[in-house]
Amino acid sequence: MSIAKLNELGHRIFEQRYAYPGEKGWGDRSKAVANHVASAENDQNKEKISKKFFEVISSGDFIPGGRILFGAGRKQYNLLNCYVIIPEDSVESIAKTIQDMYKISCAGGGIGFNFSKIRPRGDDIQNIPNSAPGAVSVMKMINEIGDHVRAGKNRRTALMGILDITHPDLLEFLHVKLDKKQLTNFNISVAVTDRFFEACENNEEWYFTFNSRKYYVYRIDRESKGASESISVVGLNEEDALARASNHYSLDAEDKFTLVDKYPLMAKELWEELWGSAVESGDPGIYNLSLANKYTNVSYFEDLYSTNPCGEISLPSYGNCCLGHVNLSNMVVDGEFDWKKFANAVRTGVRFLDDVLTVNSFPTPECREVGHRSRRIGLGILGYHYMLIKLGIKYGSDKCLEFTDRLMVTFRDEAY
Repeated sequence: MSIAKLNELGHRIFEQRYAYPGEKGWGDRSKAVANHVASAENDQNKEKISKKFFEVISSGDFIPGGRILFGAGRKQYNLLNCYVIIPEDSVESIAKTIQDMYKISCAGGGIGFNFSKIRPRGDDIQNIPNSAPGAVSVMKMINEIGDHVRAGKNRRTALMGILDITHPDLLEFLHVKLDKKQLTNFNISVAVTDRFFEACENNEEWYFTFNSRKYYVYRIDRESKGASESISVVGLNEEDALARASNHYSLDAEDKFTLVDKYPLMAKELWEELWGSAVESGDPGIYNLSLANKYTNVSYFEDLYSTNPCGEISLPSYGNCCLGHVNLSNMVVDGEFDWKKFANAVRTGVRFLDDVLTVNSFPTPECREVGHRSRRIGLGILGYHYMLIKLGIKYGSDKCLEFTDRLMVTFRDEAY
């Protein structure tokens, strides 16, 4: 067993981002990580398992996620990259979401949110008409906190904001990131459903819903300081749309609003606007809510309304997972793929990541409860193209597809 040698760039990144004081090389960090994570094992297995962890990490066969590499061996530190919070429609829940987001971000975790339970902009709050600030407003509050968060040696927070295709704030949500200065800490995605795609295929009109009420798009003329322009306002009816316009779309105290008509928004038109915004700004992405909950193996006890910021995994509220990758480039020995070595790295990686969940210091009690309930791990791969080059296989060829199919079937089976 040999310890992987880092090139100049790799060693500089190691020293700047991951090395614990006194550690001089990759082997030192590998040993500290292996010992820390293996502390989850019982006394009889601890030394043996720690050695197995050290062998796959130090050689570069298995690369733990950044939070694990940085945090292992540090006292009371978060080792997980991925979290999700689903805020409810209440002051208490929104306040707690903001507090917990700050805790998780300061611990180096990225967080995904689905804001679809937040009442739309312009809805009533108790007896105050049209006073709700809406889902995008909550996103902006969270984004502002993210601007001030620095964690893990200046690591900025990473956030994902999701809104359902049925939510009345969707048009505002689609347009907000066209302004490159807004929501700069967020990736955003629209949660789409089978019903929406069916409406697109059948060229149906689309309306929004919240609390079983239907919302429609109204075109309204806004006259402000002598200039007139047409704006789109989502409301329950004509009167409601005008009230929302007056309360939330005024540029000046003397502005006047005149209803033009109810606009028949077609599902296909909404789809085209969605991908048009994505082309222009890079956002939004798509989160297929129907497929995510149909194909998960935990659908009998969890609802997966969001992903983590980079979209690797769907999670329930306060769900979380740790990351690690099998290095495929290391699996090529003397020009041949070493299937036995690959299987060992996958199996050891699964045990390692499961132990991470045991030793991890969770940012909140809710995160700990959900993390231990479903024990989600994120085992991935890296070095795929390097592997193909070493094997002399052209990317995308029939041979490549056949080999990759066998590779990932083996990966899946060995992981289970």
